[in-house]
Amino acid sequence: MSKVTTRRAIMALAFCILAFRILAFRILTTLQLTNGIYHLIDPHSDANCIRAGLGYYDEGFSKFYGLPDMVYDRSTAKSPDRVIYIYTHYPDGAELITGLSYYLWGDKDERLLRIIPFLFSSFGMLFFFFCLYRFFEDGRAFWISLFVSILPMFTNMMNNLAYHGYAFSLMLIQLGLGLLFYKRFISNRRYVILACVCGFAHGLFALDYFFVSSLACSVFYIWREGIKFDRTLVKLWVLPAMSFGLAFFFHFLQVVGYSGLTGAIEDYTKSGLYRLYGEGSTLTWVDVTKLTPWNVLRVQVDIFISKKENYHGPVQVLIVGIWLASFLYKRVRSFKVGPWQFKWSVTKNDALAISAVLVVGVLWTLVMRHHSYIHFFIARHFFVPLFLCLVVFAQSLSVSRK
Repeated sequence: MSKVTTRRAIMALAFCILAFRILAFRILTTLQLTNGIYHLIDPHSDANCIRAGLGYYDEGFSKFYGLPDMVYDRSTAKSPDRVIYIYTHYPDGAELITGLSYYLWGDKDERLLRIIPFLFSSFGMLFFFFCLYRFFEDGRAFWISLFVSILPMFTNMMNNLAYHGYAFSLMLIQLGLGLLFYKRFISNRRYVILACVCGFAHGLFALDYFFVSSLACSVFYIWREGIKFDRTLVKLWVLPAMSFGLAFFFHFLQVVGYSGLTGAIEDYTKSGLYRLYGEGSTLTWVDVTKLTPWNVLRVQVDIFISKKENYHGPVQVLIVGIWLASFLYKRVRSFKVGPWQFKWSVTKNDALAISAVLVVGVLWTLVMRHHSYIHFFIARHFFVPLFLCLVVFAQSLSVSRK
C-alpha cells in the first residue's frame, strides 16, 4: 500500500470516528429526553413546533390554510372559547414536518418527532465533511472539520424541531457545494441550479437566512474568478434570491388565504417595521432608541465569541486570531519558529472573498436590527465568514522543517 493510500485511509477513518462521535452524542441526548421539549437550545421554538405539529395531526393540514397554531391545546381544542395563535410571520416548513412526523410515528413518544430533523442535519454535516475532503484531500480537511465540530453551534440544534437545524444544515450544504465549485468539480451551470435549489429550500424554513442563502454562493465565484461581472456572477446574485423569494411567495399566499390580501400586506408591513426598528415593541428590556447598527452587531459578536446560552464555546481567541491572520497576509509572508518554516501565500482573490463573506455574515444583523438584538441564534450567520477564513488559512499556509 502506498503512502498516499495509507494517509487517505487514515483520514477516512478519522472522519468516520469524528462523525460517529457527533451523531452518537446527539442520539444519546435525544434518548435521554422524556416526552417534552428539547431543553438545550431554544426550547420555546421547540415547544411551538410540538404544539403546531399536534394541531396538524388532530385537525389536518388544510385548516387555517396550512398555517400553524402555535398555542394548540388538545384539552381546549373543542371549546368555543378556544384560544388560537396562527403564526404568519415565518415560513412554516419546520412545523409542517413536525406534523408529518406525528402522522408517521404517532403521538405516544415525542422523541420520535426528532428523527426527520436529525436525519436531515446528519446528511448536511456528512455532505459538508465530504466536500472538505474533496477540496483538500489531505489532513487539513480533518483538522478543519474537527475545529468546527468543537463549536456548539455546529451540532446543538441537530435534533431541534424548529427551523434552526434545517437552515444551518442547508447552509453547510451550500458551503460544501461552494468548495466543489471552486475546485471545478461541478460546472457553472450546475452550481447555479444547485444554488437555486438551496435558496428555495431555505425560503421554506427561515427568512433570516435570506442574505446568507442568496449571496454566499457568489462569494465562491469571486474567490475563484475575482470581481468579474459576467453572466455567471449575475445569475448567482439574482437567481438564488429569486428562488428564496418564490418559496416565501407560497407562504405569503397562505397568509393571503387566511387574512385576505389587505390583511396580509398590513401584517407583513407591521412585522417588517418591528423587525427592522422595533416599532410597536412591547419588550420592556429592549430600548429601541439604542438599536444602532453598531450596538446590535456588538451584541451578536459578543454572543458568537462567548459561552452565552452554551452556544459557541470557548474558542474566541483562536477565532479572532484566524480572522486577523487572514487580513495580515500583505505584512507577513514567511516566518520561523525554531526549525519550522512557515510560508504565507494569500492571493488577492482570497482577500476579496473574505471581505465579501464578512459583509454577507453581518447583513441581516445590520438590516433587521431589532430581530437580531432579541434573538441569539442570528450569530450562527457568522459561521460563514469563520469557515471561509479557516479554509483560506489552511490553503495558504505551508509548513516545512529545515
